[in-house]
Order: sequence, then structure tokens, then C-alpha cells
Amino acid sequence: MVVDYESLWALEEQPMHPDFDYWEHALTYYRALRAHGVTVDVVTSESDLSTYRALVAPTHHLVDDVERLPTRVRLWERESVGG
Repeated sequence: MVVDYESLWALEEQPMHPDFDYWEHALTYYRALRAHGVTVDVVTSESDLSTYRALVAPTHHLVDDVERLPTRVRLWERESVGG
């Protein structure tokens, strides 16, 4: 699971809802994955993501260096966004 401090800071400046809590939101994903038996590494967006088969990035605002992302993530992003 990718946590991103820039996204956290952006949400602190302009929250989606007054009661929104970045860490509680991330914990919701973490708990759901763990409830299904998935081992979860919590990493930052600066980490080497190439070794992961799946990435979960709750409330991730921006990706500033697309070329750093593994090819399969770039392909998924292009398909899901329609680019």
C-alpha cells in the first residue's frame, strides 16, 4: 500500500469532507486487505515499486514521475483513465 505525504498535505489544505482523515482512510484499505489474507507492505511513493504485483494507493493525488512507475502500473493507468 502506497502512502503519499504530498497527498496527505494536499488533503489537509483542501479536505474532501470536514471529517475526512487520511490515515483512517488508509487503514480502511489496510484492514480490508488483511481481512482477505493479503500481506501488506506500507511504502511511500518514493519506494521501489517494481517488485510488487499489485499496488493500492488510497487518495493518491498526483504522480510526478510516471517513468518511475513499473510498466504494468503505467499500462493499467492508461487503460483505466482512457489515455
